[in-house]
Amino acid sequence: MTLKDYIEKNDLTYSAFADLVGTGKSNISKWVSGSIKPTQLHYEKIYSVTDGLVTPNDFYGIELSA
Repeated sequence: MTLKDYIEKNDLTYSAFADLVGTGKSNISKWVSGSIKPTQLHYEKIYSVTDGLVTPNDFYGIELSA
């Protein structure tokens, strides 16, 4: 699941999600647009906050099959 999909599905604002992962809403916007990638620490926080629904692979379009 992409970060954008997660945010939309859960009716979150970029500001609200930014608060959850400890960053600014401008970073969320840049992550969603793909202009920058999160840091390792933020990948970990995103994974944790989304209960594993958004993974680092999702930022690179890598799909893993089971």
